[in-house]
Amino acid sequence: MAKTDGVPLFVEELTRAVLETNLLRDEGDHYALAGPLPPMAIPATLQESLLARLDRLAPAREVAQTAAAIGREFSYELLAIAAALPESELHAALDDLVDSGLVFRRGTPPQATYSFKHALVQDAAYATLVRAKRQRLHARIATALEQHFPETVQAQPELLAHHYTEAGLAEPAIDDWLRAGQAEIARSATAEAITQLTKGLDLIPALPDDAPRWRRELELQIALGVALMAAKGWAAPEVGRANARARDLCERLGETSRLFPVLYGKWVFHVVRAELEAGRIVGEDLLCRAQAQNDAAAETIGNRIVGTTELLRGELMAARAHLERTLALYDPTAHGSLAFLFAQDPSVAGLSVLSWGLFALGYPEQAQARSEEALSGAKELSHRNTLGYALLYGCILSQLRQNHDEAGDRANALIALAAEQDSPHFLGAGIIIRGWTLGEAGDLRAGIAQIRDGLSMWQATGAGFLVPYFRSLFAEIHVRSGAVNEGLDLVTEALHRVEETGERWFEAELHRMTGELMLRLPNADASGAEARFGHAAATARQQGAKLWELRAATRLARLWREQDRCAEARDLLTPVYSQFTEGFATPDLQAARAILREITARSEPTTDPKYQ
Repeated sequence: MAKTDGVPLFVEELTRAVLETNLLRDEGDHYALAGPLPPMAIPATLQESLLARLDRLAPAREVAQTAAAIGREFSYELLAIAAALPESELHAALDDLVDSGLVFRRGTPPQATYSFKHALVQDAAYATLVRAKRQRLHARIATALEQHFPETVQAQPELLAHHYTEAGLAEPAIDDWLRAGQAEIARSATAEAITQLTKGLDLIPALPDDAPRWRRELELQIALGVALMAAKGWAAPEVGRANARARDLCERLGETSRLFPVLYGKWVFHVVRAELEAGRIVGEDLLCRAQAQNDAAAETIGNRIVGTTELLRGELMAARAHLERTLALYDPTAHGSLAFLFAQDPSVAGLSVLSWGLFALGYPEQAQARSEEALSGAKELSHRNTLGYALLYGCILSQLRQNHDEAGDRANALIALAAEQDSPHFLGAGIIIRGWTLGEAGDLRAGIAQIRDGLSMWQATGAGFLVPYFRSLFAEIHVRSGAVNEGLDLVTEALHRVEETGERWFEAELHRMTGELMLRLPNADASGAEARFGHAAATARQQGAKLWELRAATRLARLWREQDRCAEARDLLTPVYSQFTEGFATPDLQAARAILREITARSEPTTDPKYQ
């Protein structure tokens, strides 16, 4: 027992070896020695024991080697082609292997399937192959798969890639690792895709340093960039390296058509890191190239990314125009596969970002409709990264709308999806929004802890965009717990980051929040708060952000009402409120209407139904 080190398979192997010596006699309920016990050669390792067994099955050994090259499980049909033995010899060898207990059989040849008793048995048989014979075997197996099992090759390109790799045939192996990686991306199995694409890249140095090699590497790097975005986060260093290498290869090859996904990857990397000026330049470059080449698919992508950058920079009207152009260009039939090349479906992504723009511009009902359309489209596509994108933007829109239940539901769905596909950026964002909902529900300690954890996860991926907005949520829950100074520090930090990065879509709200917190300090600074509210309204007005302007104007009007400056309050808030054509049941418009009602009640009744 000491020799076996407690390994069950080794114990079984040594027991079988002793029994095969005929030194023991079966006594029914136990074994007894049949005679004097001579010295025995006990194998020192399990592998030695298994190799000894295989040596005693000399006629079947070659079949076991061929089977081991195929895999732990193998079909009779494939083995028969790869072994190239007379049928009678093959049957006899398989019977010996089955009788020995090293191999199990299911079914009857030629429909039978076999499996080695243990992976270590397969390893032992495979280890007896010399390198040259091993490579020839794998080459035969790969040829057999391609010629006789096209369905298997279609469903499992990684199987063919493995055999070509072991055969030392780098070119077909690389091509099949690429196909395998792309298939896994289509199934949203990003970890598997990264593994397979990396195996392909590992073989690249085996090829001559020429254009065909560069082209193969380019396709692998493009696919790897897409997979890494989903698995590591959009701004992960690995994403940047993959796209930088792909860009170099595009320039070396003069491959303008393959430059679009590379430019997209570079845009994502910069924008998610909150390097918005660099992102703007790349996005506009992609869009100009697409228009010059009259490439509708690339133009769809270009408008989407330019519009997204504009929205983050606070250029809301320009963003709306580009995002609506994306939706106008999008053809579900022609562009339905773009999600697998550009990480998300451009239509769903365009709808998601547009929902934020419409909300800030003062169209909350249209914003909600676009968000619902994005989520519905993502679910129909069955592309998890696209669904994650729609849920990310969807749960943040729900928070902006102050819809706590909907924000919580969408955040939980995003967290579940992120856990399923191991996406740290989605997980971090989902936890932040869930933390906000917990804090709003009164569980302040859990809310603060979750927002802190989620923000750490988000930034650990390299993500820098949305950080000012996320810090505002952190501040909001701190203030609810009575930590006003901490909340003010968080909003101040957020505004500093706005100046550093140029991410201005939420800037007006940060100024409004600063004014709110000034009024909550022990020595309330009413004049400072008034200035902040005015600055928030002016910033929003400059951006065309009517919803942010309404919030700032409502808060300033409330302050003036408290100071008996009702005429000024009415003159400020009335024209802002009058711009709205929808969303009168939303909390923002209801709050504005309530203030106007109080103000007008002090002067004269109104018959305008908007204020009633």
